[in-house]
Amino acid sequence: MVRYAIILIGPPGSGKGTQAEMLAERLGFFHWSSSNTVKHWMTKHPDHPLVKKSMENYAKGGLFEPELMAHVVEQESEQILKKHKGIIYDGSPRTLPELHEAWPFWKKTFGKNNILVINLKLELENAQERLTKRLICEFDHPYIRGEGGLVVGSICPKDGTKLKLRDLDNPEVIKVRFEEFKKQTIPTLEFLRHQTSVLDVDASKAIAKVFEDVINKLTPHLKALKNAKNKKT
Repeated sequence: MVRYAIILIGPPGSGKGTQAEMLAERLGFFHWSSSNTVKHWMTKHPDHPLVKKSMENYAKGGLFEPELMAHVVEQESEQILKKHKGIIYDGSPRTLPELHEAWPFWKKTFGKNNILVINLKLELENAQERLTKRLICEFDHPYIRGEGGLVVGSICPKDGTKLKLRDLDNPEVIKVRFEEFKKQTIPTLEFLRHQTSVLDVDASKAIAKVFEDVINKLTPHLKALKNAKNKKT
């Protein structure tokens, strides 16, 4: 069975989660939310030596430990692929050490040519404007404060939990996270450009327009991969 991995990379506020969710629904793939998946894994393994350090870094706007991320990616992906033909990775990999540890697993599991990367491009000012208005629920579904009458304490239309402001979504922490992205994740992106196809998308547009651009850039690659496999069989 051919399996696909689509990796979404972008700075805070670029809409990775939203685009990943929409893309997973369109393609029938599994939406891998790194923050949710890793937090759930850490809840089940609170005594793991990397858990405490990772949580301390995350609270300050930093990233989870790369060794932890790669470990969770491998363990959880194997289970997911028993039921799904592809995974949309939202938020992983974010660092070169994480990528270097996870890449052999990805290459073996999906095949180098079946891994695609979507780079969502956004400037700091746009990110700060977006994130300071963002509300999230307990399951990280994002909403814009004021749209549809939603405010802090409103009920999430998707899961019924209460909406709140996230501690990480204040201008200073956003700036720290942006600098972390430039320092840690941009080198990861450049490495991936030498390994597989990277599709650059302007993420400053409206959600629907960004998704349209993602689909337009992604479709030829998925068709090419499918046609190549059909010719071999």
